[in-house]
Amino acid sequence: MIIIINEDGNFETFGEISEYRFHIEALRDYFYTINYTLADEVDADNLEKNEEIIYYLNQMGKVIFLNSPGYGICYIPKAVNSKQNISIKNLFDVCDDKAIYIEYNLSKIGDKISPEKFLNYTLDVEVKNIGKSI
Repeated sequence: MIIIINEDGNFETFGEISEYRFHIEALRDYFYTINYTLADEVDADNLEKNEEIIYYLNQMGKVIFLNSPGYGICYIPKAVNSKQNISIKNLFDVCDDKAIYIEYNLSKIGDKISPEKFLNYTLDVEVKNIGKSI
C-alpha cells in the first residue's frame, strides 16, 4: 500500500495488496489519475520508472510513503507545509513498530535520481527530537 500526504495534510491511500503486486503499479495508477499528460510523457507504464514517478509526485508537493511488511520508506519533498508536517508525525507515530527510512528532497540529474538526505528515522534520535520534522 502507498500513502500519499497531499498539500492539505490529508492521507490518500492507494494500492491495496489485493489490487497490486508491486508499489510501482499503484504509484503509476495514482500518477495517471492526478496528471495523465505528465505520466504519459514520463512513460509511467515502464515499471523501471518508479524513482522518476516518485520524483515527479514529490515535485507536485506530495509526500509518498511506501508501506511494506516490517518497514516503510517515506519520500519527502524539500518544501512541506505545517499540515503535512503534522501528518508525517502522525504517520510515523502509528508506524512506530517498524523501521522507517526517509529519502528527502529528490533531485534529478540526467537519468539519475537521488535524495539530498537519506535518513534512518528509526535510529536517528536527533530527527525524532526535532518533532519528527526534517
